[in-house]
Amino acid sequence: EDMPAAVIERGTTARQRQVCATVKTLKQQADEAKIKAPAIIVVGKVCSLSEEFHWIKDRILGGKQFLVTRPRQNSSALAKRLRNLGAQVIEMPSIHTVAIDPNERLKKALGEIQHSEKEEWFVFTSPIGVHVFFEQLEKEAWDMRRLFAGKAQIKIAAIGSATAAALKEHGLFADIVPKIYNAGELGKTLAENISEYSAVTIFRAEEGSLELLPPLMETGVPVNDIALYRTEYEVSSLLRHKIEKMFQKEEIDAVTFTSASTVKGFVKAIKNVELQNVSAVCIGEQTAAEARKYGMKIQVAKRADMDAMTEKIVECFGNVNF
Repeated sequence: EDMPAAVIERGTTARQRQVCATVKTLKQQADEAKIKAPAIIVVGKVCSLSEEFHWIKDRILGGKQFLVTRPRQNSSALAKRLRNLGAQVIEMPSIHTVAIDPNERLKKALGEIQHSEKEEWFVFTSPIGVHVFFEQLEKEAWDMRRLFAGKAQIKIAAIGSATAAALKEHGLFADIVPKIYNAGELGKTLAENISEYSAVTIFRAEEGSLELLPPLMETGVPVNDIALYRTEYEVSSLLRHKIEKMFQKEEIDAVTFTSASTVKGFVKAIKNVELQNVSAVCIGEQTAAEARKYGMKIQVAKRADMDAMTEKIVECFGNVNF
């Protein structure tokens, strides 16, 4: 009865708990700690080494649990960073994107640019927009040389560093990236850099931010706003109910949002949660503004990229012994 014994609740998860005792006292101490299933009992001298074998809190985000709401095609980058730091990550894409196909407006715009003699500005407002743009070019067998071989001088504006990085993957470097990564600042910065001989074509979501257009319209240059994809909101009912229970048990430390659309998708999906109790880590001020509408507790990354999101999460939720 003096043999070391332990009971481990929810082992290897962010909410792991354990009680170390002896065979004789284990039940009493487990009851006092209110240990519940799922749990496993270990009996043997190895249990006396629990302090030497501990590992969860040895990582900066060990014991923490985060909900990632990015679209499925983008979620893995942030999730991987957090897992590498010891966090448990639940991926719940609150939105997904659907390319507009066929896209006659895109084909018409590209044809006009091909024969233009103006300074043509291509404007991209998200990495997804960049990827969909090139997917459509590939589908239509549209060779980029058809654009660059014409008389038009093509320049590129990107809303932020992540969008600029997506363009680099295709060998294109943004001429303009605003200092503050949002649609309003992009419109202002672009308006300051175009001339009366310029034309602007925006490639973005069907329901893009209205803040982008006013500064451009005031310049009087032609502006063509092309919708490349639409955003749809959908979360499986099984996952939704599971996550609602986790919030009710206060098992989720924070939710990450990388766009205003992910905030809207989360709110549409999660019904039985007090949103003012949700800790939200937002990629920028525009996303934070949407989260504030619901009274969430807000933290904003210093830059609009996954490294800055990770840094903010570590700053706010990292274990103090680091």
